[in-house]
Amino acid sequence: MKSLLFILLAGLLLTFSFAPAAAQTINGFIKDQQNEPVPGATITLYRHSDSTVVQRKAANGQGKFEFTALSNGTYFLKATAIGNKDYSSTQFRLDESHRVVAFPAIILLPAKGNQLKEVVVAAKRPLIQEDIDRTIINVDAMISASTSNTLDVLGKTPGVLVATDGSVSLYGRGGVLVLIDGRSTYLSGQDLAAYLRSLPGGSLDKIELMPNPSAKYDAGSSAIINIVLKKNRVQGINGSAYLTFDQGQLPRSFNSLNVNYLHQKLNFFSGLTYYKNDTRSEDVFNRSFFTGGAAPASSAISNVFDYRGHSLLARTGMDYAASKRTAFGLIASLAERPHHDRVAYTNDQYGASGALDSVARGTSNGDFTWRQFSSNLNFTHRFNDAGKELSADLNYIYYFSRAGQQIPNQVYLPNGTLQRNDLALYFLPSGKNIYTAKVDYTLPLPAKAKLEMGLKSSFVTNDNEANYFKVIGGQNIADNGRSNHFIYREDVQAAYINSRKEWKNLGVQFGLRLEATRSSGHQLGNAGVTGSTFTNSYTNVFPSVFLQYKLDNKNNQVIGLSFAQRLIRPNYQQLNPFLTYVDNYTYSSGNPNLQPVRNEHMEMTWRYRQLLNIRMAYDVQKNAQFDATHSLNGIFITQPDNLDGSSRMIGIRPSLMLPVTTAWNANLYLSFEQDMTTGGLLPPDQHLTIYTGTANLINNFSFAHGWSAEISGIYVGRQERLQRITDPRWKVYTATKKKIWKGKGAVEILFEDVFHSWITNETITGLAGVKSLHRNTQDTQGIFVALTYNFGNELFARRNKHQDNAADAEKGRIDQ
Repeated sequence: MKSLLFILLAGLLLTFSFAPAAAQTINGFIKDQQNEPVPGATITLYRHSDSTVVQRKAANGQGKFEFTALSNGTYFLKATAIGNKDYSSTQFRLDESHRVVAFPAIILLPAKGNQLKEVVVAAKRPLIQEDIDRTIINVDAMISASTSNTLDVLGKTPGVLVATDGSVSLYGRGGVLVLIDGRSTYLSGQDLAAYLRSLPGGSLDKIELMPNPSAKYDAGSSAIINIVLKKNRVQGINGSAYLTFDQGQLPRSFNSLNVNYLHQKLNFFSGLTYYKNDTRSEDVFNRSFFTGGAAPASSAISNVFDYRGHSLLARTGMDYAASKRTAFGLIASLAERPHHDRVAYTNDQYGASGALDSVARGTSNGDFTWRQFSSNLNFTHRFNDAGKELSADLNYIYYFSRAGQQIPNQVYLPNGTLQRNDLALYFLPSGKNIYTAKVDYTLPLPAKAKLEMGLKSSFVTNDNEANYFKVIGGQNIADNGRSNHFIYREDVQAAYINSRKEWKNLGVQFGLRLEATRSSGHQLGNAGVTGSTFTNSYTNVFPSVFLQYKLDNKNNQVIGLSFAQRLIRPNYQQLNPFLTYVDNYTYSSGNPNLQPVRNEHMEMTWRYRQLLNIRMAYDVQKNAQFDATHSLNGIFITQPDNLDGSSRMIGIRPSLMLPVTTAWNANLYLSFEQDMTTGGLLPPDQHLTIYTGTANLINNFSFAHGWSAEISGIYVGRQERLQRITDPRWKVYTATKKKIWKGKGAVEILFEDVFHSWITNETITGLAGVKSLHRNTQDTQGIFVALTYNFGNELFARRNKHQDNAADAEKGRIDQ
């Protein structure tokens, strides 16, 4: 602990050493009539006495500008942007009593005579913007987003890949933490996928991709994706309504209403989303079993999965400005997702001669109840206008789920004679309690330097119960070999310090985060299973460094370097040893012995304006986590495990934003990777080197009279992850949009997966005497129709600054 305090103090002294005597500064933001940033707007600073030009700057991707190293005197400034009226400020003075002048948002109004054309083109944000520690995807630049749900939007985001099971990876790295407005959903796997499907894509403002998060963020993930929702915060009542219908194999619909009321010091907001989600998918497994003969025995399994359900999300809250500098906030949300799952499966068993031995048919019928309640109390106090701030958060989140499933199975001889008739039942109640608290302090320093520090505590209890029964003679007989009760507890205590300093052409950010983790698991056991316990305790320090250098004074070319260490913790369900059934021949289970993964990630970037960006990455994972599949008596059991070795990745990822014509913008993202794996999950150890690539092309077209369109495509190359080899796959989608009701509404039509080519084919290897082929076809092809309407005055809308709260530690680690 003494060494840690020494490091923190050294970082503090280092930051102060970067801070010479203060010079005067002017800063602010340039926005359009819709309160969106105006990138590239020109801001000119004049000396009032003789109107001479002192400095001239261009607004960055967020519309921000800043003039530094100014002397005492009286000034005024002008702001200009194509298609907008010029803005001129009144005169203002800099002196020893007024070292910093911070302008409120400067709103540029559209020029007369060309409002319709110029406002749309000039104020439109680019699809991709780069910052020192993140890549920003402006969702409004993806026309198809409005008719998609959030999970689909993520799947179309350059650099993000959504697997068939709903898991999300960023730049080829799993263990990604997904945040909503900087707050954790505390979900992962199928529950996270279901939650993201319930959020309309039209409600998204931007997506922030952080492959190397700073020390401010929890270290328990490989990377962070922050989804920022649109916010309307203006005097009076305003909001938005969203209706959509999707026709694939089954009809779907999601609808939302968001309302905000701001009156003086009080701001109330509420949102309600209803999602009717019926979907169908099919899995085909072809498994060959070698027993020493020339011809193998085999099985052909076909599963048709029907999901019928809906989700309801309600969110409400308020902000109270107790004074000009102090604000309190309260947020509460309730989510419910009842659904019915039905899997109809057949399993044809063939002998070594190729003759049919038996046919198994059955269904798995499940009824599921899932609820979540979350509450947040937050506090913010700004000591001055320069950015000195103290904030605090308290969170409580509770999850409850209950699952009941019937699994009948009938086995027939080739002549149709019933050989065996089995029926199994299981009931899985579970509950999770999460408490978190967090305090952050921001101290701006002279000469464009800043210091951040904070403390964090989290306490989690995860209680899972599994009750399995065999039905014999109409009686439910407890299956103690599969039943159990598992309780997992974890607490994490964290502290961090993060410092940032900017010179004329150089920016530096350095951070350290300390996390002390204690966890315990208790498997209570029963008459057939011996109870067991485990404990784990570890303390780690995680550094992060960011460097950014401007190669010219106009900020046209920028190079960057970043390095961060992370610790990828398993989600809670991955530690649960219970079996989960897909069918009678395919199971999955958790692993209570699963260990965290130590991750080191380095990136170099070169950026030319906001047009071309080249990212080079090197990633190392020790004790990397993979899903290991075992075969036992023809049954496949998949369980997460740690790699006895290391996994390394080298990648290059160029992205290009090309304005082909005034009406056509093309955005191209490419990724090429070399993955090297040493060690293995199963003997013998493997030494694999594979190459893979992805491509994402988004074409946006803008036309007169409020028309726009998009034609885009995604290609994912061959992937190999130890036991799983996935074939290349691709898809094409188109979208058309027409603004109505004087721009306050829009009608959109999306044709998703035009050629129905987004099909997963994979080979499972590394199984002794077994070869398995798997094909997954989902309901991805369909036509979407959406209607959106925004009501209320949107001018001078202010965005909620309070986005990060105490719910950061177990982000994305809950799975049902």
